[in-house]
Amino acid sequence: MENRIVVTGGRPLNGAVRIPAAKNSVLPLLAASMLCSERVRLRAVPRLSDVAVSLALLRGAGCAARWEGEDVVLSGPPKTGALPGETAEQMRASILFCAPLLAKLGRAETNLPGGCRIGARPIDLHLAGLRQMGAVEWDAGPGRLVLTAPSGLHGAEITLRFPSVGATETLVLAAACAKGTTVLRGAAREPEITDLAEFLNRCGAAIQGAGSSTIRIEGRRNLSGCIFSPLPDRIFASTLACAAAAAGGRAELLGCPAGLYAPVLEILEQMGCRVEAGGESVRVSRFGRLYGAGRVFTGVYPALATDAAPLLAAAMLCRSDGVRPCRACRDCRKVYDHVHPDVIYVEPDRSGKIPVIKVDQIRSVAATAYILPSEAEKKVYVLRQAELMNLNAQNAFLKLLEEPPRSAAFILAAASPDSLLTTVRSRCALLRDPTEQLQESDEIRTLAEDYLRAVASQDRMTLLRWCLAHEGMEAQTLAEFLPAVQHRLVELLAQPGQTLLSETLCAQQLRLIETCEQYRRANVSVKHIFGLLSVSGVQARVQK
Repeated sequence: MENRIVVTGGRPLNGAVRIPAAKNSVLPLLAASMLCSERVRLRAVPRLSDVAVSLALLRGAGCAARWEGEDVVLSGPPKTGALPGETAEQMRASILFCAPLLAKLGRAETNLPGGCRIGARPIDLHLAGLRQMGAVEWDAGPGRLVLTAPSGLHGAEITLRFPSVGATETLVLAAACAKGTTVLRGAAREPEITDLAEFLNRCGAAIQGAGSSTIRIEGRRNLSGCIFSPLPDRIFASTLACAAAAAGGRAELLGCPAGLYAPVLEILEQMGCRVEAGGESVRVSRFGRLYGAGRVFTGVYPALATDAAPLLAAAMLCRSDGVRPCRACRDCRKVYDHVHPDVIYVEPDRSGKIPVIKVDQIRSVAATAYILPSEAEKKVYVLRQAELMNLNAQNAFLKLLEEPPRSAAFILAAASPDSLLTTVRSRCALLRDPTEQLQESDEIRTLAEDYLRAVASQDRMTLLRWCLAHEGMEAQTLAEFLPAVQHRLVELLAQPGQTLLSETLCAQQLRLIETCEQYRRANVSVKHIFGLLSVSGVQARVQK
């Protein structure tokens, strides 16, 4: 009976619960403590089996780890690069402890984490990134993992083909004390990544961009320690919120801001729950009946690539005259119910070890794209995780984009657009998450807004004078300015009834800014980029 949980239902849930620290944040923080030369104290750590396994791994590597009430106190760098294999097999996250060992000792040896076998529960993204930073994987036999860094870890430019949370954490940990600078593109954006970066920065690391798809890490030789409170568990909070919705009653969830699990709360509201958010607490109540929220499709955090696709498809097929999809017409209802015959989803093939969109799938798209739609004015093809197209598939898709059918539209939902060929990206309008928190100053924000007002002015000389006045901009400022303009354009597209720029001009500007970003990465001078903005911006306006 001790291994059974019995739940007796039939009564509503009422009360207040304080949300504990997130296990998915605590585990990488425990691994990160191995990089610190001074004592680390983690506040209010939950007593979970994975936490116990992590502490055993730390002790096995020669670090001190003990409980002090609800806190965990850690000290001492690792003394051995060999982690206890049987302990590592108990937990998937044990792979995180290899990166600090490589950074501090140049060697990490253990059993494959969680009984992992590459392919079944792959750690290939972790290993590929570590190899780019100078790690060497040894053939140690079945079930064993031996990594060395003969010359130490060094900075590298790494692009993840999929925004893996674990791989992002591993590479951030490895880069924090590596030689030189590491740029990690296609990174996961989960709050736990931001929490890890904040902890490391408080210990003396130099990490920028955590929470976005591009993270820049300048390696530091030594890190100190700190006292740190891990973020609350958004999964725990989501579970209790859903329980309150299912059982009825009123539940107050304390210590976890609504922003951490906003998508869940939004769906609960659609289903008939009342959600009251304030400060660090959320109150979820349900006293009437629940309503269906339609089909809900999930994706990598913050789920824009997946969740925006039906919205965009509905916007293209909606029969109303509004800017946003009405969700009421026949086409909208079918799109949101995932049954519209003219919305075709292309999913990665997961039959092999690595999910991939193959060339045969793109050829199938090309074979049907020129056939007229069944019901709507257009057919919409949604390529989920488009960054997983292999090279042959991308080249085949490029041919389709070069002569696209007028009756078809294509949405490439990609967590890491940089993984796509430049020729593919250049033929698409790049739409980024309008909720993404850009690290921009008031100056950059003002520059972006002033530029768009100049574009919208209907005056050639106004735009030209603005570009001439700013062509002496520093390269670093330009690197911040272009994403800020992209962000404003997406915000404009998302605002119903905005009059600053037309939808057509917004799309043209998005393509132009993406082209300028490509030129910037190719080290084209700032002066020439502003020349392009002045000329092409005028052309786009004239074509309106």
